[in-house]
Amino acid sequence: MTLAFAPGIGSPERFWPPIVLASLLLGPGLSVTAAPIEDIVVSTARLPPIADDGRYVTRLDASALAAGPHARLDAALTVVPGVSLFRRASSLIAHPTTQGLTLRGIGPNGAGRALVLLDGVPLNDPFGGWVVWSAIDMASLAAVEIRRGSGSGAFGSQALTGTLSLETRRPADREFRLSGRVDSDDTADVSAALGGRLGRTVLLFTGSHFDSDGFILPPADQRGAVDVPAVSRASHAALLGETALGTHTTLVSRLAWFGEHRRNGTPLARNATDGLDASLRLVVDHGRAGPGLTLALYGTDREFSNLFTAVDDDRRSERPVLDQFAVPSRAAGASVSLRWPLFRADMLEIGADWRRLEGITNERFRNLGDGFTRLRRAG
Repeated sequence: MTLAFAPGIGSPERFWPPIVLASLLLGPGLSVTAAPIEDIVVSTARLPPIADDGRYVTRLDASALAAGPHARLDAALTVVPGVSLFRRASSLIAHPTTQGLTLRGIGPNGAGRALVLLDGVPLNDPFGGWVVWSAIDMASLAAVEIRRGSGSGAFGSQALTGTLSLETRRPADREFRLSGRVDSDDTADVSAALGGRLGRTVLLFTGSHFDSDGFILPPADQRGAVDVPAVSRASHAALLGETALGTHTTLVSRLAWFGEHRRNGTPLARNATDGLDASLRLVVDHGRAGPGLTLALYGTDREFSNLFTAVDDDRRSERPVLDQFAVPSRAAGASVSLRWPLFRADMLEIGADWRRLEGITNERFRNLGDGFTRLRRAG
């Protein structure tokens, strides 16, 4: 009689004592052999080299942005893998301080971890790093370029998770655009553009207005007398001018204003943001025929206010708990970049930028029922 052991059943050594005993009892007619164990090799192809980083950059042109159903740019960007919002809610309903963007799978627990640039000028709030998406008109954009992965080396500390670059569409000789939509909850969204050429200068004016009475946030079975619709209103206006100084040299100036006001579901809870942006850029572009130069100067001014409240258990009354009555912030900066064409389609770019940010928060806090008793100022 012959006994064989197959792999996976167990180690044959554990059976040797009883087998030896059986062989002594049964005589020489019993023989034992062990089946050979075959080698198993698991292999897979290696990942492509990290140096091939073109797969980490996604570019969306104007037609791709217009094809989606989204009313704001932040929601339109979520169709790109690796892009997510700070609170997974669009800027139509999200609090301004949570209107951030996170790239490349970094956990969405910081509103200012991605740098947002409009023609090379930062749009992030100087105080908290968030982005007011209602100040961006998608119809005026030529393209959006998303760079996932840390860009701190090339773009500064604000580009911790990546960089979002917005390119403004070049003004046409003559342009007139008017679009709008009306939805439920008394919501209206209107956008307009008017442009023309004056000698060697092309001017383009863009504006938009969003107005919504909103809806009551808690479910119907959880509402109380204190719950009211979340009203949201936002306006934006920008003037863009481009002057040809030569065959390959242009001077681009931009002046923009926006305002956003919200009521956050109760009569007292509210916030407001107003901003003014100005930039001046000198662009020398020879394409691949020669070196290029971009010189930019910009300034940003922001005013923010916010009131948080606490609602009683029966949802019949509320009381203020934090009144950020004045949060001003300002930024000024300059940047310069030089480009040289190399072999094939490669480009070498060297640049530097300087930024100064400052902000102050003035807030009342500690309200135990008889009004605020503390005042805090920080920045």
